[in-house]
Amino acid sequence: MNKSIDAFILAGGNSSRMGFDKAALTLGGVAVIERIADALSGIAGEVYVAGGSGEIAGLKRVPDISGEGSPRSSLSGLYSALVHASSDWIAVAACDMPFVTRGLFEALASRRAGGDDAVIPRDRAGSAQPLCGLYRVEPCANACRRALDGDDLSLRGMLRTVETRWIDVDEFAHLPNAENFFFNLNTPEDALAAELILAGIDPYA
Repeated sequence: MNKSIDAFILAGGNSSRMGFDKAALTLGGVAVIERIADALSGIAGEVYVAGGSGEIAGLKRVPDISGEGSPRSSLSGLYSALVHASSDWIAVAACDMPFVTRGLFEALASRRAGGDDAVIPRDRAGSAQPLCGLYRVEPCANACRRALDGDDLSLRGMLRTVETRWIDVDEFAHLPNAENFFFNLNTPEDALAAELILAGIDPYA
């Protein structure tokens, strides 16, 4: 695959429910950011961390850019990644999604078509997962800028203003570990559940 895509791990949030910076999380003794970077590297030439400061897990960070007077949000994190990209497309993943894989991002990248501005998966419940997707830089940066200057800071709202290709779960459900792709590490309890999943144990049984 032609790796003409920059990838960004979105970090730098408040992590209030976790109690510490989620960018510092480890799973199975390996930094979660390293796991995500490996997944993104299947389609990306370069992988960066968007948000925060200082190098982490051997990856360079790009600074956060938010709207005038706007609080930091997932939208501003995405905008920061888009502004710092040197490619036409970027791939992004949140720093708290430890079970994304190369196979998932390869599947998403393969479904891009000429008129698409974004390629975003949906989970089994049909909910969009905009923190795990691909974005065409120019139209999406412009859309983020407009949103940051307005009063709707939701990624889903921004995606309604560009040509978004939605990828339903049945298009990637055959991939290994697909049931855990969108597992989020929001609380210490989630971190314990993730360790069980990694060990092949159902934490909800």
